[in-house]
Amino acid sequence: LFHTIKSEGSCRQLQCDLNNVVKWCNVWKLKLNLDKCHVISFTNKRSPTLHEYSINRVVIKRVHCVKDLGVFLTSKLNFNLHVNNVVCKSYKMLGFLKRTCNSFSNVTALKLLYFSLVRSHLDYCSQVWAPHQSYLTRKLERVQVKFIKFLCFKSNTPYNSCQYEPLCKHFSIPTLAARRQISDLCFLHKCLNNTYNCSYVISESPFHCPSRNLRNHELFRFPNIRLNIRKFSYLPRTCTLFNKLSLNFASLDLFSNFNIFKRVLCSHWDLFPSGL
Repeated sequence: LFHTIKSEGSCRQLQCDLNNVVKWCNVWKLKLNLDKCHVISFTNKRSPTLHEYSINRVVIKRVHCVKDLGVFLTSKLNFNLHVNNVVCKSYKMLGFLKRTCNSFSNVTALKLLYFSLVRSHLDYCSQVWAPHQSYLTRKLERVQVKFIKFLCFKSNTPYNSCQYEPLCKHFSIPTLAARRQISDLCFLHKCLNNTYNCSYVISESPFHCPSRNLRNHELFRFPNIRLNIRKFSYLPRTCTLFNKLSLNFASLDLFSNFNIFKRVLCSHWDLFPSGL
């Protein structure tokens, strides 16, 4: 349950919604586990409106961080905690892979294991939490750097820390940052073409429809955004990225066939779709 809280009246409305859920559960003989029920307020206000919500007269515990479908959400919508958790989990899986596959020499087999056991954690739900801070981007990328070193050792390929991206191309493994950007754009394509049922993305996409013909042919136009938390959220960053790429790739069409769209994207990063 969620509600935009602007006053005490909004708090009462949210409590009323909660009471209706409790009544429904009682009718159908379902018992809510209060230990797993929490309240979290997402706000940047210094003095937000905080209200005690209850279930059957038991006050629900208020928290500043909650894990929802595998993503850690904090009250300030800062994803440092989630990135740190993902990196820690990925290092553990990478260590397990290296220990278990110490006798492996087949690069293709090692890549497949890395993609399924390690990179899947680094990619999961990146549309929600993809960082814009360079230090977090480097922290994520270091996991793949270690795997590239491991591949170089197994394939007798000389390794130089200054050649990370060339080595990624050599092994047909895109950088994690490139994958996140491609994933953002592919998700936008699928939403706008109704492959995914996501009405929010469609309704909030700021299409630029000028009343007369202009030199500026940007598909999306955002007003000036003051806060980074909004500026680097999914829709603004993805629409801005598409505008930038469409200047160089006239064939990049969000309403074209998905396979063609993805092929054009991969050509920008000099990648092959099979390497994704």
